[in-house]
Amino acid sequence: MQLEEALKRAADSIRAGDYGSARVILIETLRLHPDAEEGWLLLSYALEDPQEKIRCLERVLHLNPDNQLAQHRIAKLRPSPSIPSSGGAQPAHEEAPLARLARTMGAEPELPRAMRAAGRDSAELRGRPAEGATTLREPMGEGLASKRPLPRGLAIAGGVILFFGVIAGGLYLTFNFIDRAQSTEVGPLPTPTLLQPPDLPTNLPTDVSGVGLPPEWTPTVTHTATSTPPPTATRTVTLTATMIPPDATSAALMDRIDKEVADIRGLPVRKDVGRYVISAIRVRPILEATFLGAGGSQEALQDEARTLSSLGLIKPTYDLYTNALNGLTDSLGGFFFPWSGELFVIGDRFTGVEHWVYSHEYGHAIVDQEFHIGEFGVYPVCEGDEQRCQAIRALVEGDATLVMYQWWQQYAGPQDYRDIQNYRPPRQTLPEQYPPPYAYKDSEFPYSYGLVFVNYLHERGNWAGVNEAYHNLPASTEQILHPERYVSGEPVIQVADRELGASLGDGWRLLESNSLGEWTTYLILAYGADISAQMDDANSQAAAEGWGGDHYQVYYNDEAGQTVLAAHWVWDTSADQSEFSRLMKEHLEQRFRGTVLNRPHGACWGVNQQVSCIFSSGLETLWLLTPDEETQDDLLALFPTFR
Repeated sequence: MQLEEALKRAADSIRAGDYGSARVILIETLRLHPDAEEGWLLLSYALEDPQEKIRCLERVLHLNPDNQLAQHRIAKLRPSPSIPSSGGAQPAHEEAPLARLARTMGAEPELPRAMRAAGRDSAELRGRPAEGATTLREPMGEGLASKRPLPRGLAIAGGVILFFGVIAGGLYLTFNFIDRAQSTEVGPLPTPTLLQPPDLPTNLPTDVSGVGLPPEWTPTVTHTATSTPPPTATRTVTLTATMIPPDATSAALMDRIDKEVADIRGLPVRKDVGRYVISAIRVRPILEATFLGAGGSQEALQDEARTLSSLGLIKPTYDLYTNALNGLTDSLGGFFFPWSGELFVIGDRFTGVEHWVYSHEYGHAIVDQEFHIGEFGVYPVCEGDEQRCQAIRALVEGDATLVMYQWWQQYAGPQDYRDIQNYRPPRQTLPEQYPPPYAYKDSEFPYSYGLVFVNYLHERGNWAGVNEAYHNLPASTEQILHPERYVSGEPVIQVADRELGASLGDGWRLLESNSLGEWTTYLILAYGADISAQMDDANSQAAAEGWGGDHYQVYYNDEAGQTVLAAHWVWDTSADQSEFSRLMKEHLEQRFRGTVLNRPHGACWGVNQQVSCIFSSGLETLWLLTPDEETQDDLLALFPTFR
């Protein structure tokens, strides 16, 4: 990705309120271009801490002392010490940085060049829609503070806990995007939008996690191990032994919400549920105990990192441990254990925000009592096809999110509205610096697209239509992304490949043998760890949409420290195959920026003791990643269609 394109993507993310993605793009860009004046200026909008904003702006002025915008922003961020603030502490992030700047300056300085888009009035870019312009909406990634399940290899996350992260800043889901579900065809990867619930103000800021620059002025996104070491396998924690039951007042409110959720969902309350309100400080021990109890280990996370790294979704140095724990809960939300019938709401009190989260978690509990979701092969550990597990999690989470929406409409009172209006959740329960773009984007799937899927069924047949889905479970992420394909019963094409182990010989062990599905195929193209290799989002959606089936295998040699990957896709049509293969080739060209290899089959690149080749034939695409050309030849022999 060229400098100008990277700055434009970062600016687009800032305009959309997606500060996390903007930070990731800008930090990597500034590592490569430390003298990019606009990059430092944009980063000052994407950071939370005022002092770190000032440091960025000082760097701008060091590069260009005449930069008016940097001068004005520093003046605003450095209040006069002789005039104490009369109000409380202001949010560290400007609620709308460009709009606030426009209000506080007599003559508006020129915006960063990357913020100025052709065909858009400067008023729109400063937070005011231009005439005829499309309103910029809050992205789902910022609105629903949900996290990705535990990594694919462990399949513990969404597999261990059904969780919900509270909607940031009191923003609430609306269903203008779900109108598509009533049509005969749902577009590829529809992007849900967020608006405020009734009676809430329209200028609520989006809170972001407290992320700052590393000490050096040339930032890097290399991740270091978490400061809290993973628990050892011998450690045991009893989850409920020290859990304090809710007080009488909270219990009475919970009983009321139980009945309200049961009324919404049309399901009977069959048994009592363990209910706990826990403070944020108690979350990590519970998550660590759950992680261990499901068989998690640091060794398994390292293998998972090798798998995700081979796919290009994370960098090899990224530590998955805190990310894995965050995958079990997020942002003062809640979680439900189907195997023990316990639900947890994170908070210091049981007020409006907690009521809202509780309605979601109790939605899980009452569905589990009726349909026994713990027996689906998804919880606590995914058994078999991982994308099937992703699809089932999307059904379950979409169900509970729709319940929560209806509870808000029918039962939330004025105090609930006020509590949520004043709610400023952190982005993550367990702070983590610079998670990769993939982690943020993947967190959207079970909630945003699960909600689209469930609402599609609800519009067709009310809650009875949703109930039927638990007797005929979705089989792929494709069916979630395109609900009409679930209704029509479009099957998944089974791709059966020979195992690579025999051809690889001694010293190689299998890390993963599974399927990617349409969703992860899309993420590989558009949300990889190498920003320069990220393809256009819309093009990536279109390229992944023709997915019919796939199978991938990852092997690792501990002694040599080498990885082998084989990913084999089958597409619905030859046009679908051509569209994907073309974009995947472009992606690999950017990711493996080394020598193009002249080989008799496929398109190949060689760099850093890695040989990456893509092949296509008929309806099929094959991607092989090996440490050398000889291994490429050995593995290609297992796929005669591509020779």
